[in-house]
Amino acid sequence: MAMSVLRNFTRNMATAAKINNVVVIGGGLMGSGIAQVAAATGHNVTLVEMNDALVEKAVGGIRKSLERVAKKQFKDDAAKGQQFVDGTLAKISGATKPESAVQGADLVVEAIVERMDVKHQLFGKLDAAAPAHTIFASNTSSLSIAEIGSVTKRQDRFGGLHFFNPVPVMKLLEIIRTDQTSDETFQALQGFGQRLGKACITCKDTPGFVVNRLLVPYMAEAIRLLERGDASARDIDTAMKLGAGYPMGPIELIDYVGLDTTNNILQGWHEKYPDNPLFVPIKTLQQLVSEGKLGVKSGEGFYSYKNINHVTVIGGGVMGSGIAMVSGLTFVRVRERKKKSVYHTTQLTITAANGYRVTVVDVNEEAIGRARAQVEKDLRRMAQHVSKGNEQAENKFYTDAAARTTYSTKLKEVVAATDLVIEAIVENLEQKQSLFKILDQAAPPHTILTSNTSSLSIAEIASGAERKDRIGGLHFFNPVPLMKLIEVVRTGSTSDSTHGTLLAFGKSLRKTCITCRDQPGFVVNRLLFPVIHEALGMVEREDATAHDIDVAMKLGLGHPMGPFELMDIVGLDTVRAIQRERYARNPSDAAAKPSELLERMVRENKLGVKSGEGFYNYK
Repeated sequence: MAMSVLRNFTRNMATAAKINNVVVIGGGLMGSGIAQVAAATGHNVTLVEMNDALVEKAVGGIRKSLERVAKKQFKDDAAKGQQFVDGTLAKISGATKPESAVQGADLVVEAIVERMDVKHQLFGKLDAAAPAHTIFASNTSSLSIAEIGSVTKRQDRFGGLHFFNPVPVMKLLEIIRTDQTSDETFQALQGFGQRLGKACITCKDTPGFVVNRLLVPYMAEAIRLLERGDASARDIDTAMKLGAGYPMGPIELIDYVGLDTTNNILQGWHEKYPDNPLFVPIKTLQQLVSEGKLGVKSGEGFYSYKNINHVTVIGGGVMGSGIAMVSGLTFVRVRERKKKSVYHTTQLTITAANGYRVTVVDVNEEAIGRARAQVEKDLRRMAQHVSKGNEQAENKFYTDAAARTTYSTKLKEVVAATDLVIEAIVENLEQKQSLFKILDQAAPPHTILTSNTSSLSIAEIASGAERKDRIGGLHFFNPVPLMKLIEVVRTGSTSDSTHGTLLAFGKSLRKTCITCRDQPGFVVNRLLFPVIHEALGMVEREDATAHDIDVAMKLGLGHPMGPFELMDIVGLDTVRAIQRERYARNPSDAAAKPSELLERMVRENKLGVKSGEGFYNYK
């Protein structure tokens, strides 16, 4: 048995040795991946696209992919890694005329659009141009190989090579043989796949072959669950990852495969097998495709994949400057290495991850100056903390992080080139509503608009904006660099993709994110303000002093700070604004009635830490 397997493997490899010149038609994700793995295993590859610009784009994508591979495989030998990249690229040439490209081909792999008429047109031309020995193969994931090859006179030299995305990573290759595929052709395709280092399985020319025949009905049922409102996309994905141990949920997978591809497969199968209920097209899927929401490749599908690169923070006060600082910083890793020598020395390296590009917008240059000073002060404090006395590391960390933050008074100009806006201005509903109308008109369609409000309704703030599906709340806590929580607020109109993007953004800042509905006070303030209201009442009635109440809450309940210390940090004007908003919404709620003590202190400009005096003196 072992000798028989060895002989078959040796024969397949010998046959595959005849395949030296490979032509890949189509330079998209699949075609460029196939070209990469073929070139990396020693084949001469010609990559064919419709024009020179597309060829250049495909080769550029291959270069980036190879550089990632080299960085991982040759991390201790950069020169060897570069040699690998250059050597592989030297095996790839580009072309725009398929008939000319195939004249010296041993194998042609088609990886173009999933349309039978387009494939027929292509293979009809190639059949007349290619040498008699050339084998044709399609990378189709759903169409009949026999039907694709029916327009050629070499049906015995026609088969399927179904790769999986991303091709350089995925180990499986489905090799499909039709009733006409010769044994010699099949063995050559098997040998080719083995030379690429793939695990090859054999499948008849049946709809979807093996993987997609099982996968597409599974993905379709997940969409139907979502369509019926049985569960959210994220919960469906979580269920299958944690409940079934799958590496990716079905909704995530559809976004990765492409909604258009999934839709085309369902429609094609439904036309061919109209009585199979598993293949019935889905309206939700068709609607998303018609809107251009195709998944990862278009930047949005069931989830949003539009990368957030530029963040605009509007309002450079305590909260705005803190949000800007952590957004530009993202996170810090500190590595210490001890070297053995005559003396024990420590080499400290600080690595600041590439933070977001941040622009702070405020009303005038004076406000911008204060914001800049606060951000730079916080950055310097952070640099000192993580550098552990290493002045060189401290300066590098500070310089790199500060360089990612700019400041401007030109609101419309800035938001016209931003991906995420975080509003952190005064807690005044009318001012926020006015601002959001301007933002909605000035920002690109993909831009997500958020508010850092701690008390106002996100939906009301955004009531005058058109992009209600791309609006949500990001409620940070003060001081932003230290507080780990972000309340990610979704309105009734916030899309799943927008909410998912905001959660991902918050997590990228190394914050813990919770989701809450658009209700006054969200979670923390909704629970916290009854305590604050009662504490203010106790001081007004002279039941106890502010200091004693703070001590009682810290030592008696283990709270990190008392309610009056907390108010001083948050800002007494902010606390008053929240109280007023709560009371305006529910005047019959005695616990929401504004405090006269708080009103008086705000009038006297005793706002807490930011003014130098509140319930305590900070001067």
